[in-house]
Amino acid sequence: GESYDQAFVRESQEETGLDPHAIPHRLLSILTPHQHKTSAHMHVYALYWDGPIEYNKADFIDFQWITTKNLKKIIQSGIPAKSDLSIILNECFQDA
Repeated sequence: GESYDQAFVRESQEETGLDPHAIPHRLLSILTPHQHKTSAHMHVYALYWDGPIEYNKADFIDFQWITTKNLKKIIQSGIPAKSDLSIILNECFQDA
């Protein structure tokens, strides 16, 4: 099987065209259904990059940069989001 770290590298490359081996990144948190009420066991990572993104156009129509603070406001306004996104934001970006 694939480890969480291997999945992070693969998904980063597939979804954004970024190679985590070549840019700064870190594990932010490990979330579990029992402790955090998430839908699954999760490892949450951050990539630190301010250059262009080559997003996978077969999977996404568009993308945009958004601050965690603004993302929290968008979710709080009632715009639909994945159920775990609020949990991830609250656990990993408490200062936003």
